[in-house]
Amino acid sequence: MLKNLPTTPQEIIAWTWPAIEPYYKDLAARPLSAANVDGWLADWSSVGERIEEMYARLSVTTSVNTADKEADARMNAFLDGIFPNVMAAEQKLKEKLLASKLEPKGFDIPLRNMRAEADLFRESNLALLADQQKLAIEYDKIYGAQTVKWEGEEITLTRLAMNFQQPDRARREKAWHLKAERQLSDRKAINDLWQKFMDVRARIAKNADKPSYREYTWMQKLRFDYGPEDCKSFAAAIEQVVVPAATHIYQKRKQALGLDSLRPWDLVDGWYSRPTPRAPSPVLEPGLTRGNRDYHAGTGTTTSRAGTGTTTPRAGTGTTTPRAGTGTTTPAAGNPQLKPFASIEELKSKTSAIFHQVDPVLGGYFDSMVAEGLTDLDNRKNKAPGAYCTSYTSIRKPFIFVNAVGTHDDVMTTLHESGHSFHVFETAKIPYIHQLAVPMEFAEVASMGMELLASPYLTKANGGFYSDAEAAVARIEHLEGMLLFWPFMAAVDSFQQWVYENQKEGADPAACDKKWGELWDRFIPGVDYSGLEEVKVTGWHRKLHIHQVPFYYVEYGLAQLGVVQIFGNARTDQASAVAAYRKALSLGGMVTLPELFATARAKFAFDAPTVKKAVDLMEGVVRELESKL
Repeated sequence: MLKNLPTTPQEIIAWTWPAIEPYYKDLAARPLSAANVDGWLADWSSVGERIEEMYARLSVTTSVNTADKEADARMNAFLDGIFPNVMAAEQKLKEKLLASKLEPKGFDIPLRNMRAEADLFRESNLALLADQQKLAIEYDKIYGAQTVKWEGEEITLTRLAMNFQQPDRARREKAWHLKAERQLSDRKAINDLWQKFMDVRARIAKNADKPSYREYTWMQKLRFDYGPEDCKSFAAAIEQVVVPAATHIYQKRKQALGLDSLRPWDLVDGWYSRPTPRAPSPVLEPGLTRGNRDYHAGTGTTTSRAGTGTTTPRAGTGTTTPRAGTGTTTPAAGNPQLKPFASIEELKSKTSAIFHQVDPVLGGYFDSMVAEGLTDLDNRKNKAPGAYCTSYTSIRKPFIFVNAVGTHDDVMTTLHESGHSFHVFETAKIPYIHQLAVPMEFAEVASMGMELLASPYLTKANGGFYSDAEAAVARIEHLEGMLLFWPFMAAVDSFQQWVYENQKEGADPAACDKKWGELWDRFIPGVDYSGLEEVKVTGWHRKLHIHQVPFYYVEYGLAQLGVVQIFGNARTDQASAVAAYRKALSLGGMVTLPELFATARAKFAFDAPTVKKAVDLMEGVVRELESKL
């Protein structure tokens, strides 16, 4: 057993590479055998847990106060002086374990992942991977520089898009066209950048002896339980089952708004999401956006995990991609704006009451976080935007970060991130850090599942936030948002499948425009883009995942399908469904993806019958809730 490891948060944050390095040297020098491998893994985990906790705590300090220059300096020192050395040391230990041919108990999945990562590694790709990251930064710069003149003021496109939630249709249309024109002005820049992306990715794949970048990234994402053909089957099922349901939602809202056709400026995101309500929504402070979850600040879980070198999220961590299904948090057309709480204490107390209704143990987890200062929920000056859950791994405790300003979205975000936190609690007894790496497809079941499991208890009668009618509005919005998300997800994933199957055409921006337009018409026929074809076909420009994190999107559609099944189980037997959910969370990353779903009493599936059962359930619940309005 290693001695003199740091134990307090202060000691962990102050750790330096000269103090860390001897532990890695000790682990690398020890002979490995069946007799000592468990102790060796325990020591490796002890070091890795502290490295990971160091990164998590430094991330938290930089996000809770962006003006803290000392915190920034500590984070930069970690990234420059510790992280690269740790990654190199971790790789040596992985190679040592694999070379030993030992197979410790409960280590089947971690060993599988390590073998895949070792097989994929090519030193010749290191510079290309850095080039790819530089291109991703260039993409951010192009979109980050987009501003317009609106009512005499230069504003960002994010602020301009707030107008899509306003009741004045002419104002919405004017704002939409201005936004579209500004984005189209960068068409050539994005097209040029895309060709550079495709060139770099083709070379990365070739160096790794993969036929295309799709095969490369499939292994990089450790996708062993499904393949591209399964994704195509899922898209076909969505087209068959979900697209008609989504089109019905558009039609229903179009009629409620008294429109002949539903145009993109009639949607709260100006793209594919829920139609704009008649009642105005409150204006948010600059920099705060509801219903746009392209990035949750501060999580970092799509890059290598400090201390492990894996690209798979650890149990309980939040994500940097959209909270699937929440394309908007604006109430249904014609309903009043929800105002769930007036203070952070009220948010905490009512969220606690809801969790105690779901399951007393989960309620206790949340209460312990509040009592131990493991939540930061209020919005304030010098606090980073977004929301996330991270883990202090050496003590196996979560930390939740939210920017609550009194909206319904704040309630849903708190429920969502709490679901991630429950994953941390449930995996606390897993012995080795390497067993905590959970596939993204299931990591989001923990968080999205809690949104639905908690939804029946949003009412004041259950200690929650709303009257029965208000809760019905919130739940209809949530379920319809989930239904509208699936077709959009299918379009994004189908586009990427086509790009890397047809690499020559996929590198041609004109061919990409044509394919995106075809997919848009196939999956989202309920929104009228007539006369707006140039904006429609360049939609792939504006989905950052396509450019920066290819193939990173289908996970949310698959997780959502599992979540709806768990929700259906809970409607029949709440206690049994929650027990199965908790048991699945407790497995961490020690079993396969289908086994995780099965333990939660859900099917990891891509087929139309499973999707139809989920859609039928969701539409049935919406009808029940509408009867209460």
